Amino acid sequence: MNAKQVLEIMVERGVVEESQIEDILTEMSNAGKSVVQALVDFEFVSEDQFWQHIAEHLGTDLVDLKTFEPPPEVLRLIPAGLARLHGALPVGLTGDAVTICLTDPLNVQIAEDLRFAIEKNVHVVVAPVYQVEELLKKSYGADTDNMGDILKELGEEGEISFSEGGPADMQSVENEANAAPIIRYVDLIMYQAIRDRASD
Repeated sequence: MNAKQVLEIMVERGVVEESQIEDILTEMSNAGKSVVQALVDFEFVSEDQFWQHIAEHLGTDLVDLKTFEPPPEVLRLIPAGLARLHGALPVGLTGDAVTICLTDPLNVQIAEDLRFAIEKNVHVVVAPVYQVEELLKKSYGADTDNMGDILKELGEEGEISFSEGGPADMQSVENEANAAPIIRYVDLIMYQAIRDRASD
């Protein structure tokens, strides 16, 4: 989550004063703390209160995932590669709406991208990020070494072509990304990740 965005929310909700933001950001930078940890350590909020504020700001519910086991049929609603890419954990299905927890619940673009990708409505609820991350790893695995598998999961195998000489020309991939919605967008991200890995 973007620390400044979080702190602006906390100012709006009367948790911190505008004049205290720089001190919090300095503490985060010097001690390597997350915005959540800094606010808790400064005793502005407890961790539970922090997530409750985020949920209320978004007009949604706060859920506790400590003992939650996502049903397999719910997990299948979002392919593993897409779930890991967006930090998105499906936790339920009501009608045509998938309820998800995000590692960055304030990023509204993720929910919109997922809605296009899975062709279902998306309802975001809030849970502590560490709980979401733990369940993502448990449910989908920590990572993948095969980017092609991710594209297969998205139903777009072959969108990025490879030749003996290497990956497709970047301009053609960008053209594909601009030509269609989320899947082309994800293809572009995957291509860039592969290119970056190859250059390491």
